[in-house]
Amino acid sequence: MSLPQCAVLLFAVICSANAGTVRAGTVRAGTVRAGAARAGAALRGVSGVRSDDLSTRVGEQVDAALESGLGPGVVVAVIENGKTVCALARGPRRIDEPDNLLKLTDKLHLGSCTKAITATLIGKLVDDGQLTFSATVAECMPEHKADIHADWQKVTCLELLQHRSGMPGNGPFFTNGGQPNHDTRLAIVMEVLSKPRPESLPFGKYAYSNMGYLLVATMAEERTRLSWEELIRTHVFEPLKMTSAGFGPPDANIPAKGPWGHRQFGDKYVPLAMDNPLSMAPAGCVHCTIDDWCRFIAFHMDEKCEHHQLLQPATLQVLHTAPGGQETAYAGGWMVKSIADQRVLWHNGSNTMWYAAVNAAPESATAVLVVSNGPIENQRHVEKLNRTIFESLFAAAE
Repeated sequence: MSLPQCAVLLFAVICSANAGTVRAGTVRAGTVRAGAARAGAALRGVSGVRSDDLSTRVGEQVDAALESGLGPGVVVAVIENGKTVCALARGPRRIDEPDNLLKLTDKLHLGSCTKAITATLIGKLVDDGQLTFSATVAECMPEHKADIHADWQKVTCLELLQHRSGMPGNGPFFTNGGQPNHDTRLAIVMEVLSKPRPESLPFGKYAYSNMGYLLVATMAEERTRLSWEELIRTHVFEPLKMTSAGFGPPDANIPAKGPWGHRQFGDKYVPLAMDNPLSMAPAGCVHCTIDDWCRFIAFHMDEKCEHHQLLQPATLQVLHTAPGGQETAYAGGWMVKSIADQRVLWHNGSNTMWYAAVNAAPESATAVLVVSNGPIENQRHVEKLNRTIFESLFAAAE
């Protein structure tokens, strides 16, 4: 992955649980094509704005991706000038039910694209005076300072958001065992913080870390005495009117009626309505509709804060600026890079059963969002489709 594969966790429980409720479907291009053809009527603008030419072009690009192996289903949206001008859903909710089609109102799993949401929360707490980007682990967790190794005590919120703390990529992401998520997260991070920093992960060097985002979320929880889930709902979801947003699999009903994620085993996709343990939610367990994800992305592209008051412009600037002003590096919840001569905020995400990717260009207020309910093996197809659509928007404008 462009972000290292340590971002993706494989849990044995995923392979064994719900064995009696899932059915395997063979990965066949014909199945995906048939689902795409039946879903053609799903093409529309989420926010009521539609460009027929754009919709046709994007639809053709999606069809080509489905033909080349993307699947079983995909949801795509294009934002221009803060508005969703095109959105489509194609393919089945699960591989073995080709007539049960994805809808634009379905909730989708964002994987590690959740990290931008966690970073936004930290920014909000900074603006509210409850944290600072320079706040250290020891300052935020004074009750546990005696048990925190000296290597970690001076690590700051910003260093964690930028993956420069030396935290390991993953950790003991055990299930909650009936405890509140905060208690589990605290136990997980303390298991790491009680030991020296690994020699292979020097402080200040970029190393993508799910554990780092669990730690910064735990620091926020300790400082506010509120759970990360409650903080996210209050400070991000509610102000942005992300009413569909939640945590864990998009539909946890058994059997799920909404979209299922899929794992690939040999030449088969197996539908699974599951997720990684919610103890790691700050690193990658948020779900929402494509419309609500568009709300979040449009907010981040409004860097001058002309249409919202969620964060101060200077705070967004911190989250969008890579260390040392590098043109290509990880900032705060975002990888900053250049595509089609545009400064782009980019991220991808997968819980191994879904794959999401976004390219957002603040200067041109243009973004492309792609989410597939297919497995991690869909990475190449999803990211190629996202970039193809994104680049075509600027080629068409020339």
